[in-house]
Amino acid sequence: MSESRASVMRAAAVALLGVLLLEVAALYCIPRVGQKVNFTLTTRDGQTVSSDNIPWDAVVLVFFQHTCPHCRTDLQRMADTLRACNTPLDYRVIAVGVSRNLSADYEFFLTLPENDWLYADGSPELAQAFVLRVTPTWIVLDSSAAVVLAEEGTPDGDTLCSVLGGVLGGSGKFPYLLVGSSVDEEAAAAFSAKAGGAIVRSLPERASYLVVGGPFAHSGKGVINPAKEAASKAGVYFTRIPSGIVMEVRPASLTLTVTGADWAKKDYAVVFALRKGLRIVAGAMGCTRFGTKAALLWLENHLDELRPGEGYVLQWEDSNSDGDVQVSEVTVLQKFYIP
Repeated sequence: MSESRASVMRAAAVALLGVLLLEVAALYCIPRVGQKVNFTLTTRDGQTVSSDNIPWDAVVLVFFQHTCPHCRTDLQRMADTLRACNTPLDYRVIAVGVSRNLSADYEFFLTLPENDWLYADGSPELAQAFVLRVTPTWIVLDSSAAVVLAEEGTPDGDTLCSVLGGVLGGSGKFPYLLVGSSVDEEAAAAFSAKAGGAIVRSLPERASYLVVGGPFAHSGKGVINPAKEAASKAGVYFTRIPSGIVMEVRPASLTLTVTGADWAKKDYAVVFALRKGLRIVAGAMGCTRFGTKAALLWLENHLDELRPGEGYVLQWEDSNSDGDVQVSEVTVLQKFYIP
């Protein structure tokens, strides 16, 4: 065999070995984003959490050992970080001990800063399900047990918080208030002062947000009209007609019209919330600025009642004829559920 032919064969063999190693590595990697994981664990307080039973919007699993130096420092730090993560998402962190001394793992867990984390003993089956290789390992699952984040080592606090639909150090149930028109800024600022949330003009990339104003208030904002997109997913549609604006709320089987004669006297609005991945996207939208202000005033007093997949149709009438909106003038016409 010639030397050149032997070199070619050696190169081919090396390439084949590289391919095989990559395939083997792929078989033993932690779950990829989007993958669903079959697992079952039981927390120390007796709660069973499994791929068929995740009772929250998301669950964060952190696998650790009390003997792991990075685990000891990172879990302490992340407990403080997640306490500062402002998100409307209902999620839980479960710390899973996987050392040979699970009692010592639990004792270390009890030393963490005050939090609402849960603890569970690990098992060989659990380690196999998540292809556990190192500690700490962080896994975020949505309510269907699909992987949203998987990281060997500890993720950046901002990254983890944003994956959970939140903002570090943010305020209010909705970290961002997305305002499309200057006519809604005053009402949004008043809402922010009492209920929190930073006013922004561009669509947040990851965090949860409240869209202030209907599609016409957000027109000309690029390819995607954020108000139109959110409203349509909730089954709500706004249409201009010669005499005014029509608001159709299909889940409630309601079609309501505001005409020019109703200006500053009467308006209709919707408030709703829906999930977008692990984000919560809400809307406070009126046919005109008066309806939007009415929606914000009502929501300010009913934040805890608004759940993802639900909405409310509101009516405002200027009962004292002052040309402005007071919360006492806002009534709920109907609650609806987003299909």
